[in-house]
Amino acid sequence: MKRRSIGGSLKRVIVLTLALVILLSVLTPAASAWREAPSENPFIDVHPHHWHHDYVSWAWINGVTTGTSPTTFAPDSSVTRGQFATFLWRIAGRPHVNPTHRFTDVPTGMFFTTAVAWAHANNIVEGLNPTTFAPNSPITREQLAAMLFRYIRYIEGDTSSAPGATNRFNDSGSISQWARGYMNWAAYQGILGVGTSSLNPRGNARRSETVATLKRVVDMFSIDAPPDPPPPPPPTPQPILLEYDTLTEGSLTETAPIVTYRLEVPSAGRVTINLTRPATGGFPNNGADVRWLDASTSLLVTNQIGSGAFTRFVDLEAGTYFIEVARRGTNTGNFFITANFAAAENDPRVVNNTIHNAQPLPFEQSIAGFLSHQNMVDIYKIELTQPGRVTVNLTRPTIGGFPNGTATTNAGTDVRWLNVNSTQIIINKVGSGAFTRFMDLEAGTYFIEVSRGRVTDTGRYFIIANFTASGRTATSPINTIATAQQLSFGENVTGYLTHQEGVNMFRFTVPAGSNRQVTVSLTRPTVGGFPNGTATTRTGADVVWLDINGIQITRNQVGSGTFNNSRSLAPGTYYIEIAKRNTFETGIYNLVINMP
Repeated sequence: MKRRSIGGSLKRVIVLTLALVILLSVLTPAASAWREAPSENPFIDVHPHHWHHDYVSWAWINGVTTGTSPTTFAPDSSVTRGQFATFLWRIAGRPHVNPTHRFTDVPTGMFFTTAVAWAHANNIVEGLNPTTFAPNSPITREQLAAMLFRYIRYIEGDTSSAPGATNRFNDSGSISQWARGYMNWAAYQGILGVGTSSLNPRGNARRSETVATLKRVVDMFSIDAPPDPPPPPPPTPQPILLEYDTLTEGSLTETAPIVTYRLEVPSAGRVTINLTRPATGGFPNNGADVRWLDASTSLLVTNQIGSGAFTRFVDLEAGTYFIEVARRGTNTGNFFITANFAAAENDPRVVNNTIHNAQPLPFEQSIAGFLSHQNMVDIYKIELTQPGRVTVNLTRPTIGGFPNGTATTNAGTDVRWLNVNSTQIIINKVGSGAFTRFMDLEAGTYFIEVSRGRVTDTGRYFIIANFTASGRTATSPINTIATAQQLSFGENVTGYLTHQEGVNMFRFTVPAGSNRQVTVSLTRPTVGGFPNGTATTRTGADVVWLDINGIQITRNQVGSGTFNNSRSLAPGTYYIEIAKRNTFETGIYNLVINMP
């Protein structure tokens, strides 16, 4: 009888096992590694010294984000719900999914459509209600925590938590009831609230913070990169410095549909862009746009290039700006661009856009002002130590001044008068030519606001204020019977109707005896007096006779010239009321009450 060789059988088992291991290693793909963050990225608004630079570079090189444009990331902008769902979908490897979903506000063909459908199918998103996802709404930090928790649950990651993990944060009480579990998990895992004393659960998540959180989550939960992450788009050329008064040649091509220029504005002033095209080789009419962007690449103005030469100016504050020449559709061709700069000539610039930083406006001193694209309002402060007439004059230079306004449109610039509580007294539109407006005011603090009507109604102006004291001898306030000023017969008193005090009350007494003839005479100076009244309008002022109980005896309108009115009165106390007929019928007057 032959004996079986156990050693030979064991060898065969070992060989088969090794073959199986080798076969499985071939058939099972190795875990993919995330690409390291490069030292450069194409985003002009993400600088190497920014704390989020490496996080943004990591997200870009691994295809998690492509930016808000080929050259911008907008790190301080809020992340939308659609964008965050897309970030998670890309980290998951862009899986294919049935595009059907229940959300009526997620149309087909959008960059987030497939991502939202995938997230919904895998219980990562639930929506604001059964039919609404709100893809374009900013995502709050507690909503972000909820989506992250569900994504980690989807990949079977660690969803453990501990009660009260959010208690150490000073704003834990503001967490929505539905989000407490999610925020507790995020705080326990060290995903949110690292190094801070607050969670800001209902605040919007910024794009820079979000990519940093995603990188932290990928590392913390050892999430593998997708097997074949798509290569990042090729770097976009850096902006070209556009020198002033220098003709620069550019070209729009299939591979360079946008040419970006950097513009350094040294002080507040007007920048003018001129763009022409060669007769041969230039792009066609209406074939491109000129876009103005600020230092954070937020769009300021867009203009389409029509036929002929293109010229456009924008009034700007000092800083860095970008000019983009972008083709429309498939149009290509060459162009020439020039930038010119004219300073506003009001430096050093004074920030005076609120009543708290209002610029003092001394009387009889001209101040140069400037309304720019960013600075839509200038506010000046006037201090009155006594009542009087304040006159504001505003002029504009022929070149560089803001445009004329019209009463029927919002075009041009407004001048507003405000009291110390910033309540509007009056508003006037600056039309053509010089602007002049006066107000009769009591002693106090006032503000003059110069504001543009439209975003393009910008430019330079000069403002000057003058003051004329009222010379009032009447006491103040004397606007009720209780505060009425006692007058003797033949006494001449200077009264003053102001914006605040539209009624003056005077008291006189007819001595005992028979009825006496009493005459009220009122005159006004040529300069500073209240206007004439007419019988058919509510203009000028009225003289009202009242008995001792304040009951009206008669009312007379003050017309042109001297006002005289007489009445036969029995012995007793009476009142004379001088009252303006509408808000702005103000000014000084002289009053005498005579009795033979």
